[in-house]
Amino acid sequence: MKLVWYVFTGRGKFTYLYLKDEALQFTSHPGVDASFKASIGWLSNVVKRGKKISVALHGEGMDISPEMKAEKSKTNVEQLNACMEKYDIPYEQLYNADQTGLFYNKRLNQIYLDKDKKDFCGVKQMKSKERVTLMVSSSAAGAKLPLFMVGTAKQPLCFKHLCHNGQPPMGYIHQANAWFTQEITIHWINKILWPWHKRNFGDVCCILVLGNCRAHTDLNKALYPNKVIILFFPPNCTSFLQPADMVMIAGMKVGNKVSMLRKLLAICEDEELYDEALIAGKKTLKGCNSLSFCSKAQLLDAMLILHSIWSGGINKYYLDVSIKCCW
Repeated sequence: MKLVWYVFTGRGKFTYLYLKDEALQFTSHPGVDASFKASIGWLSNVVKRGKKISVALHGEGMDISPEMKAEKSKTNVEQLNACMEKYDIPYEQLYNADQTGLFYNKRLNQIYLDKDKKDFCGVKQMKSKERVTLMVSSSAAGAKLPLFMVGTAKQPLCFKHLCHNGQPPMGYIHQANAWFTQEITIHWINKILWPWHKRNFGDVCCILVLGNCRAHTDLNKALYPNKVIILFFPPNCTSFLQPADMVMIAGMKVGNKVSMLRKLLAICEDEELYDEALIAGKKTLKGCNSLSFCSKAQLLDAMLILHSIWSGGINKYYLDVSIKCCW
């Protein structure tokens, strides 16, 4: 019983390899059989008897206690309501935005096969590190602002050859690491947020609530419209206060992955279409191979899929009522 208790305490870590190492270290204690091996079967039985389950931890919810969460949530709501009352701003003109990384070309690395096909191999895209950063923004009334993307290439060839006038279907800017910086945040406000707000509501004040990170704080107020009032979530609170983190970002990533795989399968499951796609892919311009040719996804593929999801073309991932619930 002492051994089982020792294994389950585990200092907060609960993986088979860690527990095996901990159990083996316990054999050095007096009265414990030194021949004990801590096999996987023994660990499985301990887990089953103890009614333990394995879960994948995510987010940053443990950075702050439940009491502090409640206190900071109340304070944040009070400050936000005071600011909205001061400037007479309705919920339609209250915005939240957050960025997220997207490995747009990464493929799944698990597949179901017949037992006699054990030598089936994968592809390089399973470990692809091609990454972009997306800015996702919405209003408290459920309206979705246009998506914005940061990539590493200044002028991707797929934009040059396949887009009308070389302009992609969503806002795009390049940065060496595809990261958001203060300059890019200001660029996004001037090129995406403010034009959309002004087009829909006129030259009136609005509130933008952002996470408390270096790319958002200490912005030069002279470089963006003074009618954009920027507020910040308290540090370590975005995991439970940030509306974009609740479902919007996750839904977009799931939709992108599912749409990409369905597009590939639609071609690969038809031998005639598959052969035609391979032949057409060999004739296409450099840098323009895409999902349509059963090749790896290009930036343009990712943009078209994301734009379709976000604009409502694939609306099962985003409903207005779902976005309102995030707020």
